[in-house]
Amino acid sequence: MPIGTAVGFGDIETAKAELKNPEFKLALDAFESSQLPSGYDSEERSAAKEKAVKQFREAIQLAESNGSNDAVKEAFEEGSAALRVVAAPK
Repeated sequence: MPIGTAVGFGDIETAKAELKNPEFKLALDAFESSQLPSGYDSEERSAAKEKAVKQFREAIQLAESNGSNDAVKEAFEEGSAALRVVAAPK
């Protein structure tokens, strides 16, 4: 189940398991090292990208250390909100 779906349904244990998945970490690493497309690279989007990566890494760390469900949900939701800024239409 996708992490966002699990969080949306309140199934934080499944979300924690998916956050610990090495493939998610690899995708996050690739996203962090990628450049935003020209024409979309603004200070706002760059800051949102940094925040998304930070919040998703926090969610991963909380999942790995068996952090509280509320903390995992909050970190993931904040990362998702920042990602929506990055992906918003121009």
